[in-house]
Amino acid sequence: MNNNNKGFIGIGLIFAIILGIGVVGSGMYYLEKKSKNIPIESSQWNETGLPESFSMEMRGEYSSSGADRNYQGELTFKDSEITSGYQSYIVGEGGICKENCNRKTECIVKNQRWVDQVTGGQCTIDTFSAPLTLDGIIQKINEDKYIQVEDISKCNHGVTCYQIKNASVSSNKIKKETSVQKETSVQKENSTIKRFQSFVSSLVSGITIPKYVRVDLSSSVENNESIPVLQLSAIASGGCGHASKLEIEELINGDTLNVNIKGYKFKKGLGRSCPTALVTSINTVNIDLNWLKQSEDKEIVFKLDGQINKYKISYNKYKATLSGVKVLNVNTDEGYYFDPPRILEVTLYPMDVAVMYIAGSSLGPSSYDKKNLMNLMRDFARTKGFIPADEVYDGIEQNEKTTSFYVVLKNYPRPGPGVELLGLLTGEESLNVYLRNVYYIE
Repeated sequence: MNNNNKGFIGIGLIFAIILGIGVVGSGMYYLEKKSKNIPIESSQWNETGLPESFSMEMRGEYSSSGADRNYQGELTFKDSEITSGYQSYIVGEGGICKENCNRKTECIVKNQRWVDQVTGGQCTIDTFSAPLTLDGIIQKINEDKYIQVEDISKCNHGVTCYQIKNASVSSNKIKKETSVQKETSVQKENSTIKRFQSFVSSLVSGITIPKYVRVDLSSSVENNESIPVLQLSAIASGGCGHASKLEIEELINGDTLNVNIKGYKFKKGLGRSCPTALVTSINTVNIDLNWLKQSEDKEIVFKLDGQINKYKISYNKYKATLSGVKVLNVNTDEGYYFDPPRILEVTLYPMDVAVMYIAGSSLGPSSYDKKNLMNLMRDFARTKGFIPADEVYDGIEQNEKTTSFYVVLKNYPRPGPGVELLGLLTGEESLNVYLRNVYYIE
């Protein structure tokens, strides 16, 4: 699988970003992709995702069977005011285009309004005309009508993409704040500085942005409580080489958990012989169970290579469920591209639950009636002093398709890190019953 290496960009752009940072006290600006899930507020300069002075290139390809349709534009702002702009809209010939074909509209900014480049009169380009104020641009971004990308030449069909260039922040735009606001501002500034440093570091250190990332749902133990865990993995290479941990940033904003997937570092292996196993980059995201329980409407937004992936996550009766809402390049399937993605579910077992399972030489997929096997396991559990978990916790079910049976330990001591033999299943001569922890607890 090919990877899009976006780790190296022009040194000039890095310098432009660094030089754009104001004097001490002026605040740090971090170029960050924004979406509707973290609305941009024009009153918060450090959080807008737009600097005060910058150029913005836009491009959109909306061709259909009727005609080719292409839009492009560029805006320049200085100290938050529009200084120049250009946009064009070209409608070419198509299979059923019979009138108004081969037309090109070109507009420029004059006196802070769009005018025709030739006549100087009013100029509009259907629904594509770009706003000439920061508030208008911010609204487009919040509504997902403008999508930020790393490479403007690779904009998808039917989307208006944009890139920010020559960004800088002016020191004369510092707002007057109360003492409480100043404290909050300092906290935000420190966080912004750290993110900016991480951003610049990634640019110069060879970060590879994966084309696709797989997300899976599992569980773990945190503070003596089972919690849902997102497992992220990306295929880095096949054969020789080593991939670092997948670098991510996490931020909870109300009912939305934002996960920004930045990429990984890859080091080629040495030697002539290479293993055939795939090299992957992985990482995990622990979900705060208290946050998840607060309401049913929780959302997880994955950002990868300028693309926004939206998932819904919910909790009900010991079960966490992850389902895709808008999935582009972060998917739940092996191939990373199946639509619709699989719905993932995991049971969060209480800490006093363990699992019994059976193994034996005569146990095969069709050797026993699984439903009868579950009844035998239930009876065996009671004889050993266990309580079937589904009789204590509403929401925990026994799966008849497996040979595992969940029990509450009650007065029975917790098994060690390995497995514990409980004995032969009642009435069977070759089926041993074992006990182990659901979670490994040191």
